[in-house]
Amino acid sequence: EIQEGEDGRAFYNLSVPKKLTIMAGGPVTNLLLSILLFTVAYSVIGNPATTTTVATVVACVPTAANPEGLLSTDGQCHGSSRTAALVAGIQPGDELLTVNAKSIMAWPDLGAAIHDRQGKLTTISFQSGGSVVTKQVIVPAMVTDVLDANGNPTGAQQSRGFLGVSPDIVNERQPLGYVLPQVGSMILSSVKALGQFPAEIFATSRQLFSAEKRSPTGPVSIVGIGQITGEIASAPNATLSAKAHDFLMLIASVNLFLFLFNMVPILPLDGGHIGGALYEGTRRVVARLRRKPRPGPVDTAKMWPLAYAVTLFLIVMSLVTVLADIIKPIA
Repeated sequence: EIQEGEDGRAFYNLSVPKKLTIMAGGPVTNLLLSILLFTVAYSVIGNPATTTTVATVVACVPTAANPEGLLSTDGQCHGSSRTAALVAGIQPGDELLTVNAKSIMAWPDLGAAIHDRQGKLTTISFQSGGSVVTKQVIVPAMVTDVLDANGNPTGAQQSRGFLGVSPDIVNERQPLGYVLPQVGSMILSSVKALGQFPAEIFATSRQLFSAEKRSPTGPVSIVGIGQITGEIASAPNATLSAKAHDFLMLIASVNLFLFLFNMVPILPLDGGHIGGALYEGTRRVVARLRRKPRPGPVDTAKMWPLAYAVTLFLIVMSLVTVLADIIKPIA
């Protein structure tokens, strides 16, 4: 209730610019914080980038029984064969140069060069200890499952050449001009995702109560965010800078989503109140152009039935995502 003499302090009597400043304060803060965190992640720490330097050498071609490709206690590869990298004598710290005369300028070049070499004699050149070493080896084949867009096995299998090395990863700092275009691209993709958000919640509820594998791109709750943060912190082979980068990217993405979600023009979200203020300002401009009396404030309370429905959806959404993150977390 507004007491006598308080009419001038009532929120609905404020000017439209003041209303917009107050109601957009929270979402805009989320946006600015996300830009700041993205800037630190991109330009201070840098994006992880693969190099042509070898970080680790896998001894055996991975199989279902030996997914890590480890040698057995007797030094043999039971159930598979030794990798081409091990046979060629490649060591961590060596730099790959060519595969069958194809230059390896970037890490993706290796995959393209080795993919169809299974069972074939292949010439590999690499720099080791300041000298160039060239070896000829038979590249073994690795059989893997073909996955669909959601990461589920399709039942089909594919065979490809397997060298048996992993790349060294360094942080490449990006210029400040890189940040805003990236944020803009994320906003566009997130706006598209928001349109599918109710369907994603329904899909998550269906996956929760069925044997269907949960989509890795589905929504998560604060519980899921905590799980992801724990995975980042406990990653065994990640450097401190890589963990800091991933953590900042996660928190920045959460803030960017909160900005976009709160700007959806429906009550009780901030965007609904902002929409009401913009409608009020538009009515006043039209009345002034038509030389009509200035209309009074817009009564957004008339939209509360919709606000109750949205609030109910938010409650259901929270329950579904929390239960999903506890019962069937994203793998």
